[in-house]
Amino acid sequence: MEMRSIYGVIFLSVALWGGFGTAQTVDILSGSHDAIILSDETEFEVLGQGKAYVRYSRKVQINNDEGKGYGIPGVSENKFIKKKKIDVRILSTDGEELKKYKNSDILKEDYSPGYSLYSDSRYQWINSTWPKFPYVVEYSTEAEMSTLFFWPDWFPQKNVPVLSSSYKLVLRDTTVAFRTHAVNMETSPKTIRSSSVSHIWNAALLPAFESEDYMSKNNSNRMILYFTPERFALENSFGHFRDWNGLAQWYRGLTADRLILPELIRQEVAALVNPDDDAKTKISKLYAYLQNNSRYVSIDLGIGGWQPYSAQSVFENKYGDCKDLSTLMVAMLDVVNIPAHLALTPTRDAINFIEEFPSNQFNHCIAVVPLPEDTVWLECTADYIPAGELPYSVEGAKVLVVEAEGGKIIQTPVSRPEDNLMTSRTEGRIGEDGALQMSGWFATTGNRSSYVRGRFIGVEIEKQQDWLRSRLISLSASRFDLAEFTVENLAENVDQPCVVHFSGEMKNFATRSASRLFLSPNVINQFSKKYPPEESPDERKFSVSFNYAFEDADTVYISLPPGYALEAAPPQETIESEFGTYRIEYELADNRLRYLRQFRLETREIPLEKYAAYREFISEVVKRDNMQFVFKR
Repeated sequence: MEMRSIYGVIFLSVALWGGFGTAQTVDILSGSHDAIILSDETEFEVLGQGKAYVRYSRKVQINNDEGKGYGIPGVSENKFIKKKKIDVRILSTDGEELKKYKNSDILKEDYSPGYSLYSDSRYQWINSTWPKFPYVVEYSTEAEMSTLFFWPDWFPQKNVPVLSSSYKLVLRDTTVAFRTHAVNMETSPKTIRSSSVSHIWNAALLPAFESEDYMSKNNSNRMILYFTPERFALENSFGHFRDWNGLAQWYRGLTADRLILPELIRQEVAALVNPDDDAKTKISKLYAYLQNNSRYVSIDLGIGGWQPYSAQSVFENKYGDCKDLSTLMVAMLDVVNIPAHLALTPTRDAINFIEEFPSNQFNHCIAVVPLPEDTVWLECTADYIPAGELPYSVEGAKVLVVEAEGGKIIQTPVSRPEDNLMTSRTEGRIGEDGALQMSGWFATTGNRSSYVRGRFIGVEIEKQQDWLRSRLISLSASRFDLAEFTVENLAENVDQPCVVHFSGEMKNFATRSASRLFLSPNVINQFSKKYPPEESPDERKFSVSFNYAFEDADTVYISLPPGYALEAAPPQETIESEFGTYRIEYELADNRLRYLRQFRLETREIPLEKYAAYREFISEVVKRDNMQFVFKR
């Protein structure tokens, strides 16, 4: 694979910080950076399958408040990873020691979200900062690991320049086999053989990674060297990464006895469906029961957080995390003779899945039901989506389906634009002051319903109102005074569109100038001038990524003050492209403007080679969205 030019070696400038104060001027240090990483070293020492040490050392110059995080060291701990040390000192740029931290300065906190019920994970760290910039932080950390399952990877590239980065692998046990997979880089280690074997990877003069508008949030665009052991052990559980079957068989061993429900619970589950129901009806009823009678909590205990609790305990306690709730769902389906499986999945924003590299690449668990005529996917942590729908975070994901005889990689479906639909109808009247008295509704489906429901369910009324005001205010208006609103199909009937009814007054919706009135009629969906990606086709380096494809259909009726006639307006036209469709249509009759806007984004991924054409298409859409109607009295 040819390395992209943005990752090439920069044969220009670098400060040689062997001792502070001696520096050769180089372009990598020019410009304004929040921090500059002078050296970044990772060492992984493997003593055997059940013992290893991971050490991190960094020297970094901090230039402002935004760069402080690069100089704050920490160690994530769980049952298999224990902190041994955190050493930190702060230096001036001349090398003078300003502060050295002690063990008593180490802070400790649970390493889990607020909705976690139980966790054996925590984070230890030192808040190593200095009030005067620039300053240098020099730190090292060490942790002991009792498994190779969490083998550390190498991420040499950061969001700030890196002058030197290295990864040293020391195999004290030379029988330990491992594999690597490089992303966006070409690298070969230097190997030293003695009683142990050491492999050393180096990188130097790495420019800051620069984000782009609408780029993928996972690590697919960064320089990474992934590692995985060929075999692993977690407590007394053993598996291998030679192929995906190995991981699936291991996980099947962790979960097989957790899928069994006792007879009394089986009878209760069987009573939830009718014997004459078809398979999809039974699935929907049991899924609804799970949603209504359990809640998601993070539980990070057991074998590295991988082994679920028993279906019986989840049913009785009515809570669990993704693997627990999915385990209960599979067990309940077994009661009604519908085979289902657990599926390990990466979430789209967090993990760039590499199918040809069997390894620990999963952070979520769902359930899959293979019917003769269809496959039904079940996101068991979602309370407000219908059976068969998936959130965008796992749409199109490569998942490992764990079956009795092994496992296989299957891709989850991707929603279509019409699955993520927003329709709206707005009625309004413009006063002489340019304010718009308005009322209407908008309805959403699919991922857009999930988003809207998330703005209301469990949210304080003031925050609900704030979001709705921000959602309804026109780009040209100064304020939206919300009078009232109601929501249909919010926490119930989730298979139906979520409908929001509203009324209020939009200030300065229209602008008057002498005998003319200027306005942009759409109040629900209008792309701002900042919507197109900023980068020119020559500057763009990465593909464009959206959460999902979608479709808008908005109808607006606006009554004008008496005596106005249409003088100028955008063209009534349809713009068609492989990326989507845009259409506007309008008419003025009896002093009432009817405006129709439709937009459809066909795909959530735009490859780099099509970026120029996409940017031209969306720029034309934005141009028309921001054209004003002019009325003259």
